[in-house]
Amino acid sequence: LHVPTAPTSASDMLLELVEGEKITSVMSLYNDRAEILQVSITVDSPIVGIPLSTLGPTLPQEILIGVIYTRGRIFIAGGTHILKPQDECLIIASPKHRALLQKIL
Repeated sequence: LHVPTAPTSASDMLLELVEGEKITSVMSLYNDRAEILQVSITVDSPIVGIPLSTLGPTLPQEILIGVIYTRGRIFIAGGTHILKPQDECLIIASPKHRALLQKIL
């Protein structure tokens, strides 16, 4: 169980200012070996309209789209789901892939 602390909340606010509104929250896991990122899919994202079954094999193994919040509903990400602008996702990833995620979101 991870409980966000005040520094984590402050860093989340700074992250949102620095990286725009794509990555809105980050939680570190396993001594910084993994992160849970809350992301917003933008209208100009290159992954909009691509089924996860097609997108998944093109991403590094250390990136997992786990949960998608779209149109007021929450889904466990599955291969048939197609990301749309304004979808919110929880992604588990290695910190080394943050730059890649910033490019594709």
